[in-house]
Amino acid sequence: SVGTIANRIQRRLQQEEEFLLSPTYFAQLPARYPEIDRVDILVKRGVGDNEMLRYRYDVILHKKDESTKSCGHAPFTWYDFVSLENLRDMLQGEEQIFGVSGIPNARVKDDLALAEGLRHWPANQFISSSEQAGSFSEQSTEQVQSFELLLQYAELCGYQCGMTWSQQQPDLLDVIFSRGTLPQIQARSDYSQAHLANYPQISSISGELSELLESALKKQLPEYMVPSLYIPLERMPLSLNNKVDKKALPVPNEDDLRRQAYTAPRDEMEKKLCQLWQNLLKVHQVGVNDNFFALGGHSLQATRLISSIRNELDVEIPLRSIFEHPTLEQLSKVVTVHLVMARRKHFQAEQGATQKILKGDI
Repeated sequence: SVGTIANRIQRRLQQEEEFLLSPTYFAQLPARYPEIDRVDILVKRGVGDNEMLRYRYDVILHKKDESTKSCGHAPFTWYDFVSLENLRDMLQGEEQIFGVSGIPNARVKDDLALAEGLRHWPANQFISSSEQAGSFSEQSTEQVQSFELLLQYAELCGYQCGMTWSQQQPDLLDVIFSRGTLPQIQARSDYSQAHLANYPQISSISGELSELLESALKKQLPEYMVPSLYIPLERMPLSLNNKVDKKALPVPNEDDLRRQAYTAPRDEMEKKLCQLWQNLLKVHQVGVNDNFFALGGHSLQATRLISSIRNELDVEIPLRSIFEHPTLEQLSKVVTVHLVMARRKHFQAEQGATQKILKGDI
C-alpha cells in the first residue's frame, strides 16, 4: 500500500549512511573561495538502469591560473528544448557553441512519478509491483537510448557535450554543445536550493538521543506526560509563512506503534540475532516480534545478514528464509534448526571416519 511504501522510504532515509551534497553547494563555492575559477557539475552519461546513472554526478573544480585565459564564462545562447528532431537539426548548423535547456530526463521520470503519487494518494491505496520504483519502463528505456544516440550524433558533428541537471524541474536536463573547449557546465537557471546536505545515520543518532530525552523527561514530568514514541526528523517542515507545518509532520505508523509493545530476546540465539540486526539496520532496539523489512531492511541487507549469520554463528541458511520468516522470533527458529542439522551432519561424518579407522580402511 501507499502508506507501507512511504514508511519504508522514510525509514531507509533515516538509515542512509552516505553523506549527500546538493549541486547548489558546489555552484556557490567560487563566491566563497576566490581562488576557484569555475565549477563544472556533470551528470553521468549512459543507458544503464542503475543508481549511478540516475542520481550520481561529478563535480570538477577549476583553480584560477593567471598564465592562461579562462573560457569558463564565455557567453553563448540558450535555447528551450522543442524535440529531439529539432535538436538534431540544430546540430547540423554552423553555431559553434549553444545550450539547450529543459530536455526530459527519462532516467528519473518513473521514480519522480511514483514520488509525486506517494504525496497525494490515499495511504490505503494499493500499488501494484509494476507501478513501484525499480527498472525502467519500456517507454523510459526507449527515451534514454534515443537521447544517448543523439549525444553520440552530436559528437560526430564535432561537438563536445556537457550535460547537467536543470534547475527548472527535477525531471529535466540542460546540455551545452561546443565545437571548441567546453565552458563552465552548469544549469541555465540559478542554483537556489536551501537544503544543501543530508544527515547520515540519523536513525542511530536519534536512538541514543531518544533514550537521553526519555531519561531526562522522566525526571521532570509525571509518567502520563512522558512521550511513548519519538520520531526523528532531519528538519521541521515549514509552511509558506515560516511556521511549523503540522499537517506535514509524519504520522506514527502501525510498525512504530507495534514496536512499543516491546518483547526482549529470550534465549541466546535471539540475543545474537538481535545484535546482528541492530548492527546491520542501525536501530537501537530490536524485539522478537519486529519485522526485518519493517525496520528498513531490503534485499541487499538480507544478503549481508546471511553473511553475518554465517560468520558469527557458523551456519548457512538460504536467503529466502529471511523473506519467508521476517520476524526475529521466526528467523531464530530457522537458524536453530539449520544449526542442529549442521551439527548432526558433522557428527555423522566424524562417526563415519572413526568407524573406517577401526575397520582399518584408513
